[in-house]
Amino acid sequence: MKKFSLLILLLLGSLSIAVAQRTVTGNISDSEGVPIIGANVLVSGLTVGTVTDIDGNFSIDVPANGNSLVVSYVGYTEQIVDITGQSVINITLSEGQLLDEVVVTALGIERNARNVAYANQTVSADELLSAPSKNALEALRGKAAGVKISTASGSVGASSRIVLRGEASITGDNNALIVIDGIP
Repeated sequence: MKKFSLLILLLLGSLSIAVAQRTVTGNISDSEGVPIIGANVLVSGLTVGTVTDIDGNFSIDVPANGNSLVVSYVGYTEQIVDITGQSVINITLSEGQLLDEVVVTALGIERNARNVAYANQTVSADELLSAPSKNALEALRGKAAGVKISTASGSVGASSRIVLRGEASITGDNNALIVIDGIP
C-alpha cells in the first residue's frame, strides 16, 4: 500500500509539471516582412530558449513562471515581448546599430579602423570576384600595397607564399601568418 501511494504521488507531481508549461509559437521578421533565420528566442530570466527556422518560425515550451520572451538577432534591436495569455505571436524586429569595422593588432588589441594610427587596407568581396583566378590567394594579387604573392609552379593546387613589406627580415622567415577562427 505504501508503494502504491508513493507511485500515485509521483504521477500527480509529474502531471502538475507537465500542465505547468505551455507552448508558444510564432514568427519573427524584419520591418519589410522578410523572415529572420536563426534569431534567438529566450524566456526572460530563464535558460529556456530556441532559434527560428528558415521561415522565421519558432516554437518554445514556456514554464508557468515565464511571462515574457527576449528576442535578439545580430544587427537588430533586442525586443522583450509580453506573452501573458498568448500562445501565438508575430514579432517584427527593427534594425539596430550597424556594426563597425574592427582592426585586430599584432598584440590582439581590438580597435576601430578609424582610430588606428598606421595604414590598413580593406579588400572587398567584389574586388576579389572581379577577375577570374585559380584560388583565393591568387585573387588577392595586386589588391593590397606591400603584399607579394608568389605561386610555386603556377599550376592549380600549388602552394602560395605571401610576403608582407619586403623580403628582408632578421630570422629570414617573413611569411604571413593567417589565422582563421583562431586556428593558425
